[in-house]
Amino acid sequence: MPAFSLRPRTPSDEPFVRDLIARWKAEEMGLHELPAEAFHQVDMQIDAMDFGCPGAQSLIIENADGRPTGRAVLHPEASALRVAELILEPRSRGRGIGAAVLTRVMADAQAKGLPLRLSVMAASPARNLYRRLGMAETCRQGPMILMEA
Repeated sequence: MPAFSLRPRTPSDEPFVRDLIARWKAEEMGLHELPAEAFHQVDMQIDAMDFGCPGAQSLIIENADGRPTGRAVLHPEASALRVAELILEPRSRGRGIGAAVLTRVMADAQAKGLPLRLSVMAASPARNLYRRLGMAETCRQGPMILMEA
């Protein structure tokens, strides 16, 4: 497994997180970069993930060199540990970092006796990763698929 670390997000991570989410949103929309007028959506998403879920853990994923390469937001619930967000920089995808992060988070949930839950866009390539890690599709809501391990 690739070396990585998870650490709590700090205020100094704001530029990295904002840029990461902006690039991800642009990619999702099929654009090279996000138009300036769409950055309010980025800020709203950051606020919703970091402050809209009581007890949410906003984490930075660092590569072996200690450089930020992604973000995860975990939301502990009474009946499950939910991955509210998992985003990696494009150059870090396909290298096993996402699988390693999810494997660790799944082990943490299992140690607490909780299932791990997340939702994914039906067309997302990440869906295949989640299946390989043993997650099952439990529900479909429009373009979103709920998965659990």
